[in-house]
Amino acid sequence: MLAIVVVALAARTVVRNQDWRDNFSLFSAGVRAVPGSAKMHFALGGEYMNRGELQVALPELQTALRIYPDYPEAWNSAVSSNPNWAMISRLAVFLSRDCP
Repeated sequence: MLAIVVVALAARTVVRNQDWRDNFSLFSAGVRAVPGSAKMHFALGGEYMNRGELQVALPELQTALRIYPDYPEAWNSAVSSNPNWAMISRLAVFLSRDCP
């Protein structure tokens, strides 16, 4: 019985190690595993920003702010991810409409 448990845990470790290749793969897996986590959406948005994919980063940051509207780091990243202030103002309207 112990051998079965050890083999099962070893197999799970091998599968989980694929999520740890880099931060992007880890945070992507985190969003899939816990879609209601503001922290995971924020981290994934940050990774998109690091890659220069600002149009993909902003929706992740918006999701983080929808989940947790008082997340100062997410606000800071959302503003810095797009220097186009018209977009930022639309984000503010979006959040004020959809957040309680």
